[in-house]
Amino acid sequence: MKDFSHIDFENEKIKRIIIAALEVFSNNDYDKASTNMIVKKAGVPRGVLYYYFRNKEELFEYLIYQTQEIFRLEIEMCVDLDDTDYLNRLKSIVVTKIITTSYLPFLAEFAEKVSNDTLVDEYKDYISKTKNTLKQVMEQNLDFSVLKEDVDVEMFKKMAYFSIGGEVKGLIKEKGIGALRTERNKMIDLIDKQIDFLKYHFYK
Repeated sequence: MKDFSHIDFENEKIKRIIIAALEVFSNNDYDKASTNMIVKKAGVPRGVLYYYFRNKEELFEYLIYQTQEIFRLEIEMCVDLDDTDYLNRLKSIVVTKIITTSYLPFLAEFAEKVSNDTLVDEYKDYISKTKNTLKQVMEQNLDFSVLKEDVDVEMFKKMAYFSIGGEVKGLIKEKGIGALRTERNKMIDLIDKQIDFLKYHFYK
């Protein structure tokens, strides 16, 4: 796993390259996505891109590293581990995805595309860090005593996950993956309605 900590993501030129690269890789197969397309869209000379990244492969690897780091750090900032409510944790994860896509256009599209790409197998160590963070958020310090006595906890967790996730997937299916960015308020409203429904029927 390569160390990219020396690259300053807040550097304006780097950020322009990253935003452009996310769009190019999202809209094209890896083989067809070119550094020429990226620098043209970013509005920077080719030399600037190659100053930070040796080649397209290294840039692609950095995209996976950086998007995973951003999402993981946003989770750590946005999720309150002192809040023991499972439904609130689920909502926080979705809102985190919405927040990251609001300042990194095409992040959601890129993440969705590479999730099914065999190339990602080479970079699974980056993704495993995020998965470990998600696992901690969804398992640590949760209180299910708020549920009615006859409610099976594991069944409730699955139902809540698929109910809230279903709302999100339904909107994405209707509007496209960009709905995470463009339909932010509508998506949060749908999640809140699902949470209210689940609490009404399954909480004491």
